Amino acid sequence: MTGPGGRGERAGERAGGTLLGALVRRALWRNVLRAVGGLRVEGPPPSGPCVVVANHASHADTAALLAALPARRRPLVAAAADYWFAGPLRAAVCRRLAAGFPVRRGGRGFDDLARAARLLARGHTVVVFPEGTRSRDGSLGPFRSGATRLAELADVPLVPVGLVGTDRLLPADGGRLRRARVTVRFGTPTRDPAAAHRQVRRLAGTDDGRGPTTTPTSPTTTTTTTATTTKTTEMTRSHEHDLEQSEKPEATGTSEDRDAHRARKPRGGRRTFARG
Repeated sequence: MTGPGGRGERAGERAGGTLLGALVRRALWRNVLRAVGGLRVEGPPPSGPCVVVANHASHADTAALLAALPARRRPLVAAAADYWFAGPLRAAVCRRLAAGFPVRRGGRGFDDLARAARLLARGHTVVVFPEGTRSRDGSLGPFRSGATRLAELADVPLVPVGLVGTDRLLPADGGRLRRARVTVRFGTPTRDPAAAHRQVRRLAGTDDGRGPTTTPTSPTTTTTTTATTTKTTEMTRSHEHDLEQSEKPEATGTSEDRDAHRARKPRGGRRTFARG
């Protein structure tokens, strides 16, 4: 009798075993993400077999990674067996569109992951969300040991990845799909799980515990811009005041001088003289 782990290995091979399938998925998800807000990839993607570890806040995380990872490595994604493989239809969708293979959540989950070491030996990239579930508040939880043990077993590095924007695109609370730009940030390969966790936290923008965010505007830049704008406004107002003053007629001398001047001004085009 074939166990869940054996089925998971074969399902993984079927899902990502061909270069054509990986190319189709990559093109599909890149086009979808561009249509719903855009896709940005930062940092060099992995060039060899590795275990990708990323923050997990949305079902859109898998699509973002498949759109960003090199198709030639035929990436496979560890998926929760109790959710994605609970029924035949959902399992088929997960295999074909997400290159997923089942991993049980619980005490025997590593048995399923360990079989993926053979896939790594064949040149695949394996994606694991080491938190084990989606974050509801955007914060990064502790990593479970499965991804690290798999990397050690296959003698490949961990590649940290930060995902930004997927939680707004497809919220974990079941909200509807919204337009949002997604950013995939690749970190530096490492074999240290603590270093991988720190990199994912930094790349995903969760250092402050508020969840994935876009890069904030620098306070110094904001202050400088405000000061410059204020100074420019004051100069503009001063210039307008000078123009108003220059357009007004001069009013110099006493009232008697102005009356005498009007008396001497020619009228009707002829020279006139005041009589004594």
